[in-house]
Amino acid sequence: MKISNIIFILIFPFFIGCCKINAQTENSKKRPIPELNPSELEKKNFPKSLFFVNDFEHLLNNEQILDLEIIINDFRIKTKNEIVIISVNSINPYTDISNYTLDLSNYLRVGKDGNGLTIVVSKELRKVQIATGNATEKIISNENCDKVINEFMIPNFKNDKYYEGLKSGLLELIEMWK
Repeated sequence: MKISNIIFILIFPFFIGCCKINAQTENSKKRPIPELNPSELEKKNFPKSLFFVNDFEHLLNNEQILDLEIIINDFRIKTKNEIVIISVNSINPYTDISNYTLDLSNYLRVGKDGNGLTIVVSKELRKVQIATGNATEKIISNENCDKVINEFMIPNFKNDKYYEGLKSGLLELIEMWK
C-alpha cells in the first residue's frame, strides 16, 4: 500500500503540471496578437517616456515640469486616468502628427484601460496634437481637443509661452474629464 501511495504522490504533480501546460497552450491560441511587434517598434524610434512630462525639446524649466507633473499625478490619483505630455523636435519617420501621437500613445501604453490622454508638442515643427484613449474619447471628443489646442495652447505657443499653453490646456482637459 505504501508503494502505491508513493507512486501516486510522484505521478500526481506531473499529471497536474501537464494539464496546466495544456490549458495555457489552449488559452494562448485564443489571445490576440500584439498590434506592433518589437522590430516594428524599433523602426518607429519613439522617445522613451520616463515621467508624465517628457520635455525632449527643452521647452520648459525644471520648476515648470514639476508643476505639470504634480497636476497630472494628483489627477491620476483621484481618477485613475493617465496623462502624458511629450515635446519632440521630430516625428520621423511619420509625416502626420496625428498618427505619430496615436502610435506613440499606444507604444507607451498611456491609459491601459482606454483612460489615457497624450499631448505631443513640437516647437520646431510648429505642431501640437492630443490623442485620447477609447474610454477618454467618450468624454473628451476630437472637437474638444481641437478647441483646447486652438483656444488655450496655440495662442500661448505663438508667444513662446509653452508652459502657460500646456498648463492652461491641461487644466481645461482635466476640467472636461471630471
